[in-house]
Amino acid sequence: MTNFTPRTSTNVVRPASHAPRQLDPWLAASVLQKAIRRGEAEAAARAAFAYTRTRGNGVWRRLLVIAFEDVSVGAPNVVVEAADRCAWALAHPRRKIEPDRLGAVVRRLAEAPKDRAPDHLLTSALYSPRLGEARRVAAGR
Repeated sequence: MTNFTPRTSTNVVRPASHAPRQLDPWLAASVLQKAIRRGEAEAAARAAFAYTRTRGNGVWRRLLVIAFEDVSVGAPNVVVEAADRCAWALAHPRRKIEPDRLGAVVRRLAEAPKDRAPDHLLTSALYSPRLGEARRVAAGR
């Protein structure tokens, strides 16, 4: 978890004063994921803070999904660090979300190399018509 503690105040992403007061949580989640995928830390942080206004600690579950879907094998150490931070935050739901810590996780995910290959592989295995027979055999049908 130490990698998520900001070293200086210059690399901390904080809620922007111009961030929308209310943003639809579905839209905020979409913007958060796309901004992280594109490496846009500032936009991702604004979306994360907007998401917390309606979903609170749900932002940690969202970041966990993003870490596995988008960063994945591109930076496994970042995924492990994000999972550790998110698991800790989810285990302590009564604690107030600390903007510095949330911003640090978002920035780390946004700046990490991305590799969506495992997500694509899973999607292919689950839905490819060519693998239908293999799915039936694996399911024992």
